[in-house]
Amino acid sequence: CDPKERVAFIEEFRRTHGARLKGVVLSAGVAHAGDFLSQPIEQIHHEMCLNYEAPLEFIRALLPDLLDKPDAFLVAISSLTSLIPFPGHTSYAASKGALTALMRSLAAEYADRAVHIGVLLPGYTDTVMTENLESMMPAMAPEEVARALRESIDKREPMHIPGMSNKLANLTFQLFPTLSH
Repeated sequence: CDPKERVAFIEEFRRTHGARLKGVVLSAGVAHAGDFLSQPIEQIHHEMCLNYEAPLEFIRALLPDLLDKPDAFLVAISSLTSLIPFPGHTSYAASKGALTALMRSLAAEYADRAVHIGVLLPGYTDTVMTENLESMMPAMAPEEVARALRESIDKREPMHIPGMSNKLANLTFQLFPTLSH
């Protein structure tokens, strides 16, 4: 999240890979659990930085190189929590919500260009980040998420929610938004 390091990384990445770049998957993320009011503001800023601001800068730097390349893609891995309530992870949900909105808006804004822009919204995924998380939802294996990512790129979907249980959870909370209260 250091702005100078981020700029240097992006410049080096473009120098090394820019000309032959065909696709980008933005998959970094961090989550800090805790009640919103007791969570240190520095943690909230860190989540927003890593989950939204850094991808935003990366996208602004790389998107011009991808816009008119046939079969090019730019996909961000966000989270189902960007659409449904997730008490105890409010700032994480907000940061992923910003990323989801960004990607959906970019997909609409550049729909007439060659590049595919999309966002993947996996639910609870079995990773180091979630090893201490309790969820009513069954965990997806990282390999399942990777397959869903590949599928969403192949189908050029602007938004993809992998897994039937995640689709049902999203639909349930859209129909009954007060269930989390």
